[in-house]
Amino acid sequence: MCIRDTWWGTRKKFDRIVDVRSQAPKSVELGVIPPAKLDTIVLHQMACKDSDPVGWKRWDDLAIHWVISEGPQSKAFLLHSPGIRVAHAHQFNARSVGMEFEGHFSGVGVDPAYMWSPPGKTLTPMVPTPQQVESGKQAIRWTVRYVRDKLGGKIKYIGAHRQSYAGKPNDPGSLIWQKVAIPMMKELNLQEAPTLKDGSPIPELWDPRNKGVPY
Repeated sequence: MCIRDTWWGTRKKFDRIVDVRSQAPKSVELGVIPPAKLDTIVLHQMACKDSDPVGWKRWDDLAIHWVISEGPQSKAFLLHSPGIRVAHAHQFNARSVGMEFEGHFSGVGVDPAYMWSPPGKTLTPMVPTPQQVESGKQAIRWTVRYVRDKLGGKIKYIGAHRQSYAGKPNDPGSLIWQKVAIPMMKELNLQEAPTLKDGSPIPELWDPRNKGVPY
């Protein structure tokens, strides 16, 4: 069912959000993150996509809070509540809410040189649709407000999976970062998350403010 945001605003603000928490398996839930430690939203790309642009069942066992489906019919599916710990981003797990953007995106623009493909396949870099971008933004807005109003915490940062795991340098990719993360930082007064011990920082190719930071 759609989120019924009775605790703030109008439902129209979150018309792309679908609450499937009651249907998502609980087996990936690993406990509760104390609100005082919950300060980050981490963005991912799936590096794959389903044939159903509004589906989520294929991804229902993912250890992730949100699935942002691809295409013009994109929705933001809420699988697990913010504040529930799931194993999605290494050292970010104990402090974050994770969002998976369905699709396979190049690390830089649509450049195939920065593209990961599974063995035996060559994937064509995708561009997130405006609808998928808006779905992601709605999920971020909703999460920030939920953590504040329901949990008494505060989201301060937006991060990328690459910042906690250098083995995924293209996660979530420059297009997701530039179209979703940077605008949300400005709108909600959030900061770029700190890069953790085993991660890689946000490069200049993703954000020109990060002068001299290599990919």
